[in-house]
Amino acid sequence: MDDLHFLLVGTHAQMLTILQRVISQREGWRATSCTGFETLKAALFFETYDVVLLSSGISSDEENAIQMYVAQHYPSIRVIVHYGGGSGLLFNEVQQAFSS
Repeated sequence: MDDLHFLLVGTHAQMLTILQRVISQREGWRATSCTGFETLKAALFFETYDVVLLSSGISSDEENAIQMYVAQHYPSIRVIVHYGGGSGLLFNEVQQAFSS
């Protein structure tokens, strides 16, 4: 779990900026962001990711569609739902996703 590439999905630019900053503080972790399902599909096609991190601003229908799409087409990618709670919670969520 040393080197991880995150694809952040959300519509709140400030939250995505904060998440990118928090993730990049961890050595070997980097993040790219997108704003929805269509941009996620394009990003996954062109780049390899380890984690799709669902952030705030996307509808529950879009969240479900993303989770199903990633599970079907990219089963090795972990999907984490994260709507805040600080960097400690984020790190715990990532750790939990990779321990199972």
